[in-house]
This record gives sequence, C-alpha cells and structure tokens, in this order.
Amino acid sequence: MNQITTANLKALNVFELYDHYHALEGDLERTKDSESKELMLAELETCSRLRSEKIDAIYFYMEKNSGAVKRGKEIKAEIDKSIKHHNAKLNSDRALLMELHHRGCADKKNKIKGKDIEFTISRIADKLIVSSEVEEWSDDERAKYAMVKKTRIVTQYTSLDETVLHTDSKEKLDVVANPDALFNAHKNQDVLPQGVTVLPNYAIKSRILLD
Repeated sequence: MNQITTANLKALNVFELYDHYHALEGDLERTKDSESKELMLAELETCSRLRSEKIDAIYFYMEKNSGAVKRGKEIKAEIDKSIKHHNAKLNSDRALLMELHHRGCADKKNKIKGKDIEFTISRIADKLIVSSEVEEWSDDERAKYAMVKKTRIVTQYTSLDETVLHTDSKEKLDVVANPDALFNAHKNQDVLPQGVTVLPNYAIKSRILLD
C-alpha cells in the first residue's frame, strides 16, 4: 500500500479529504524518518488528486443540474402556454353555446341538441370581472364600490410541552372591490368603474344521446 495511513481515501468525501490532507501535512513536518516521509508524500499526492477530482465533479454536477433546471423551465413554459391556449379555446366554445342560447336557439328546456350530443344551458349568477386596480378608481368610486380587507396573521411560539412562550401578530390592510356593491350598481344600471364589467353567466352540461 503506497500510503502511511490505513484510510480508504476513495471513500472519503471532499471535506474529509481536505481534513486528511491537512493532518498529513502536519505529520510530515514533524516526521524525521525518510521512509515515512516518502509514504506521506505519496499519500498527500493521492489525496490531492482525489480531492481535485471531487472539486471538478462539483462543476459537472452543477452544469448537469443547471441544464435540467433550464429545460424544466422551458417545458413548464410550454405547458403553461398550452394550458392558456386550450383554456382560451374552451372559453370560446362556451361563449358560442351561450350566444346560441341568447339568440333563442335552445328549446323550452334550455337544451341545444346535436346528432349525438345534447347541451343543457342554464342561467346562473352573473360573473363579475375586475380588470383594473382599485387604486385607479376615483375617490367617489372607491367610497361606493370598495371595501377594506383586513388580514391578521398570528404566529405563536411554544415550548415542547406547548406552553406559550411568545406570540407575534401582524395585520395587513388591503382595499379591494366590493362585489355586492358592484352587483347592486349593475342591477340599478349605474355607471361602474373603468375595468369593471358584469357578464351573464351560464352553467353548461353535456350528455351523449343514447336513444
């Protein structure tokens, strides 16, 4: 064995190789025996080589994982784009059925029938869409159609036997749209803030015609 210690150098991790190298260096300075010094130098060389290989390996692992992260983000972006596309198509198909219903194409039971598929379209609660920020509304609009959302977060610290040691409390205030006020204003045909619309909404069910 071309080393002075019995350590399995190949089994050591990079931290252990650094520690082992420094320990050998200290022993080398104190050793007078030439044969022992020769073994120590050989072991130091082996330790240094293995340590360098492990340092290099960190780079290759980082490159590998960096590539995997990059590709994962690209795949996620593709999936998000695909979901957005198909969701838009779904909404378009729903809008088509709702327009058919609006134009009186459904029968008295709110059904629109094809050869093999039947849709039942039922009017449900209107849909409120707020695409503007409440901060963009006028003072009068905020007074009429906004409300304060108060969120309180309580963090409690306890000992292992659940004795309360400390309690932190944080409160967050947000000014948000008031749906009830906006729906009432729409019902009364009042002018809504810019970016706020109320749209008719429908539940759409489908079934295969087996008869």
